[in-house]
Amino acid sequence: MRGDLLVQGDVTFFADLNVHTAGPLHARGVGYWFVYQDPEGNRGIVKTGVVYKVAFTGLSAYYWAIDELLHPIFGLLGILDALFIVGFVMFLTGGRSRKPA
Repeated sequence: MRGDLLVQGDVTFFADLNVHTAGPLHARGVGYWFVYQDPEGNRGIVKTGVVYKVAFTGLSAYYWAIDELLHPIFGLLGILDALFIVGFVMFLTGGRSRKPA
């Protein structure tokens, strides 16, 4: 049913989507800002980010695989989130070996 709204070009779908995602999206943004301020002290937020990114990427891949993705942008965002997972995991595991100068 939501897909029908999208195909018809009705902005109701996007308005509804925006209302339900704006709060959580901003909360994650604030969390990532905390990590930026103190990366080592806020590693738990990064771990939570990995869980979120894995969940979204998995759902995006699933709906793409069954050809039920509501809009191609969700596929693109799933791909970008997969790249963020790699970066987050690199941060959590120490990333590249650091040699003292």
